[in-house]
This record gives sequence, C-alpha cells and structure tokens, in this order.
Amino acid sequence: MKKDNREIKFIEGIRGFSALQVLFTHYCCAFFPALARVGGAPQFSWEKRAIDSPIVFLFDGGIPVFIFFTMSGFVLGGVFINSELTVTQQIAKRFIRLYIPVFFSLIFSAVLIYNFRDIRLSFQAVSISGWARSLYNVSDLFSYSFFGEIFFNSMIIGYKNGTVLDTMRLSTPGLLPLTSGLNPPLWTIHTEFWGSLLVLGVAQLYRRVSRRTFWSVFALLLYLTGVGFYSLFLIGLATYIHRDRLLDSRRGMATTIIGLLLLAAGIYIPSCVSSAPFNWLQDRFRSFVWMQAFAGVQIQKELGAVLILAGIILLPGLRRFLSTPFAVWLGKISFGLYLTHFPLLFTVGVGTFVVAQPHMGYLAAALLATGVGTAVSLPAAILFHRFVDQPAIYLSRKAKLKRSAVVLDSPAKSTATP
Repeated sequence: MKKDNREIKFIEGIRGFSALQVLFTHYCCAFFPALARVGGAPQFSWEKRAIDSPIVFLFDGGIPVFIFFTMSGFVLGGVFINSELTVTQQIAKRFIRLYIPVFFSLIFSAVLIYNFRDIRLSFQAVSISGWARSLYNVSDLFSYSFFGEIFFNSMIIGYKNGTVLDTMRLSTPGLLPLTSGLNPPLWTIHTEFWGSLLVLGVAQLYRRVSRRTFWSVFALLLYLTGVGFYSLFLIGLATYIHRDRLLDSRRGMATTIIGLLLLAAGIYIPSCVSSAPFNWLQDRFRSFVWMQAFAGVQIQKELGAVLILAGIILLPGLRRFLSTPFAVWLGKISFGLYLTHFPLLFTVGVGTFVVAQPHMGYLAAALLATGVGTAVSLPAAILFHRFVDQPAIYLSRKAKLKRSAVVLDSPAKSTATP
C-alpha cells in the first residue's frame, strides 16, 4: 500500500461511522422527533435532558453529511490533481461511479415502498413524527415522476428545495419535492456530483497556474460559494493540498490539545449553542455572497463538521482508531448503507414498530424497530457493496472515452484512491 494511502486510511473510518450516524438519526426522526430536533414535544424525561446536551450530536444527521462533503473535496482533490485522464474522462468516471448505485438504490426503494405500502401507511397513521408523516407522497409506479426521479432529479437537477440552483438563488418551479422522492437522502448525491465537478475544475487550475494565482482564484471561489454546501468541497481540497503538514504525526502535546478542543467545539456548537447568531450571520451573508445556506442552522452544522474534521486530522491516535480493520470495513460498505437504509426504515423498521408497539409499549417497540432495522440494513449494505457498488467502481475505472481536446501536461502519478 502506498504511503499516502496509508496516511488517509482514516477517511474510510470517518465514512463508516458517519453513515451509521445518519442511519440512527433517521430512526430517531421517525420515533423520537423531539430528540432529533425535527419537531414535536419530548415524550420521556430523559429526552428532555438529552435535547439540550452534547448527546444530541449523536442524532444529528446534518453534521456527518457535511463531513462527507468536506472529505469528498479532500479525496477527490488528490484524485483529480494526480490523474492522467482528460477532463472529459474524469467527468465520465465520476458520473458512472455515482449514478449506477443511485439508479439501483431507486429500484430497490421502489420495490420496497410500493410492495409494503400498507405497512408504511399504518405507521404514518399513528406516528407522532410529522417528519415521518410528510415523506413518501409518491405517485404510482412507472409514472412520469418515477422516471423523472431516476434519470434527472436524483443526481442531475436535484429536488425542490434541494438543488444546486436553490443555493444560487435561481427559481426552480416544477421540480419533484423531496417529500415525494423514493429515497430522500439522494439529495446529497446531487450535491456530491456537482461538488465533484467544482473540485475537478479547481484541481485543473492548481495544475496549470502559479500558486499565487491559484490561491487568489481559490479565495474568490470561496467567496462565491459563501456559506453554501459547495464551500465545504473547497475546504476539503485545500486540506488535501496541505495534507503533509497537517497529518504530521510528530507534533507535540500542544497540537493534541488543539485537536481535542476543535473536536469538542465541533460537537458542542451545533448541539448546545443557539442558532440565533447563525441566523444573523446568514442574513448578513445574503447581501454579498452568491451561494446561500438554507438556514442559519446549516451554517452552524457546517462549522461543526469542519471543526470535527480538523480535530480528527490533528489527533494521530484518533486517526489510527479510524484506520482499524473494522472501521475501514464499515467505510467500505458505507455508501451502500447510506443508499439502502431509508427504504428499509420505512418498511422493515416501521413494520416492526407497528407489530410490537401494542404489546411492548412505545419505547421498547421503537428501540426494537431500530435494532431490527439496523440488523437488516448492514447485510443489505454488504450485498449492495458487493453487487452494485464494486461493479460501479470497476466500470468507472474502465471507462474509455475518446481523449478530449483538454489534455494536461506532465501529470503527476496518482497517489490517491478514487
């Protein structure tokens, strides 16, 4: 294994635990919406205590998603800067890598959601979660919206209130609402795809111009992306460029203390600090940056994600833990887990709850549903990784297109994992 790959192996561990956090967040949204901060009143005394404590971080799915975006900038920065392929080939590879899993995740979702509709409707009829009741307002199978989601919404144009066009303050009438989607987490894959293209463009700039020119243009791009999602990809790319200095394991106790403080701040700020200052900040940014956050709390969570990732980078011991075989394995199946857990939640998970709740009470039934849903989601993720994700990676690497007119001079040898 190449030295550079060994040094960033911890990225796989972050992916794996982040995907698990997203899974548990969605179960929490369905059964304990107050704890997940998606509305509703706390049902239990422990919920009331947990809501205003750092524990609530464990049930915040936004932060791991923003960590995903930042890590993508880091990993793809290395891939694109060192690639020998043309720009056209790299775009094609990225499209294939993402779209094949997206396509099959939608087919998987359609099979579950349409064949077990009664289970979902039974749960939504008794659910205390407005979040859960609002989802899966889906049309009939093989409808216009079904094909539109598969070929356009899921990755290219996004969903209403979840598209790159919204962050640029452009009108998006007629887009499929996320609440009518077959697999709502796919809004992030749309962001991931366009963020990938942003990183690709900036990586080409890095290869072609002087460092002074590059960082001047980079600062301009960071200004234009403002407080939207896409600034995270740029931060990740900048981190990759300075990785040798940041990942130096020979640093002393002062660096360890700074890393721990950054990690603690990344957990505390989104969990325990009021969103009011971030709402104020969003209003100020609205007047002079192009890409916007949807709400102040988004800025709050983006800050938390960046601080957590910075803390991990400065803590070699934590990086070693995230590079252990189990953490790396979890990272390998994380994409499959992310793409399959949501329809399983609204079939296997809620079905378990509907059956168990009359006999066990609410809390025990919700915990059982979470356990059963997780137990089913992990093998589903393994199968998805084996039969969908790995073939997608293989096909993306084998994609051979006619070389474009944009050929890069003296490309460096690749040292990052695609």
